[in-house]
Amino acid sequence: MTSKLNPSINSYEKLITVCFILFVLACNFSVSLTQVAGYGGIALWLIQIYHSRSWDRTTWTLGWPFIILFLAGLLSVLNSIEPLSSLPYLKKLSLCLLFFCTVNTLNQTRLIDFFLWMSDFLKPSKLKIILTNWLNSHRATPSTILLINILILAGTASACLGLFQVFSAGVGLDSRTDLRGTMSHTFTFSAILMTVVLLSFSRLILGHYRKIWLYASTFIITLCLILTLTRLIWVGLFCGLILLTFIRKRILIVIFPPLLVAGYFLSPLLIQERIQSITDLNSGSNPLRLQMWNASLDVISDYPLTGCGFNCLYKIHDQYPQHPILQEFYYNLHSNIFQITVDTGLIGLAAWLGLWVAYFTVVYRKLRNRSPQSPPQWILCGSAASVLSFLIAGLFETNFYDSEVVMVLYFIMALPFVSTKTSQGTTKDPSLSRPSR
Repeated sequence: MTSKLNPSINSYEKLITVCFILFVLACNFSVSLTQVAGYGGIALWLIQIYHSRSWDRTTWTLGWPFIILFLAGLLSVLNSIEPLSSLPYLKKLSLCLLFFCTVNTLNQTRLIDFFLWMSDFLKPSKLKIILTNWLNSHRATPSTILLINILILAGTASACLGLFQVFSAGVGLDSRTDLRGTMSHTFTFSAILMTVVLLSFSRLILGHYRKIWLYASTFIITLCLILTLTRLIWVGLFCGLILLTFIRKRILIVIFPPLLVAGYFLSPLLIQERIQSITDLNSGSNPLRLQMWNASLDVISDYPLTGCGFNCLYKIHDQYPQHPILQEFYYNLHSNIFQITVDTGLIGLAAWLGLWVAYFTVVYRKLRNRSPQSPPQWILCGSAASVLSFLIAGLFETNFYDSEVVMVLYFIMALPFVSTKTSQGTTKDPSLSRPSR
């Protein structure tokens, strides 16, 4: 029976590999292609499990936290003001299947073998020989690291497009909405780049990898993020860098205050004003956020346990005439904490927070007890820094409802749980053989 299944399984592996490649390429450029690749990979993975009868060999890391969160969302839908309007939002929670798909299939994906198989279709030429030799020389490089490289390079290309847009439109608060790459919104564009560049920073800080292309990519993406003038992205990126620096060497975090002061005074006036506005409650959109959060407290007090349901605030905002801000911003409360509590209640909030506590706990244990099959330190910490930056930015924006951002986040979240041991038993990444500091 196994031999009959092998050809089918190999076909699934090739198709899943295509989905991974398309996903890391498209997530910086196209929402539609990202969703096609993400959902396609999930579907192929589930079909493969069914055909191979391998449910018992499937890894369900963080399974319970995700299940509890989904059940909390389902409970909110069942008790919502308008269940049919609330029901489609469960699809956002089902995106967690991308996490499990990555954990269970990425270590089985032989990316180099796939590229070699693809190169067989090329006509004999000097280019084919060079390409084949290069691929053979990188056989020991895990697919995880190759996909991260592709993700960073794709992010760099997206950042270059963003820089072209900002230099064409000019740097300013009025024109910063034009800096969005091929995405629909500046925040989505910058949030994805933020999580990607922290993987790049992690490899530079912790991975003992000193290649010009990585330095260049990190600089380009960081410059683009600065020019977006998106304060919450700056704060998230800053917190992620502090975490990576603290892990590298604790004493080094003392350099951040003087660097921050020097960077402030050396920055153009516009950036200085944006930095000042972070702590000024009366500046920019800060008053609006405070009004929205204050209004949320009244809604939460009326629907404390299971919330009013996803996408149901528009049904009840007229009940709160003392909060006219809800008439305009009922669809987005600009904070994961308040949005999730309003939609799913305190039960949903507890489940959501529990997921992140479980994630950081497991990653911390992996850092403390690394095995030969564990990912390198820079992947573990880069993933943690990306998740931390996402959560910090989510204090001021409802990024958990942004499917494009969350899909990239789930992929990066899964990286610490994917083995980087290759079939040859060795790797070309030097950080894999270095002990944790």
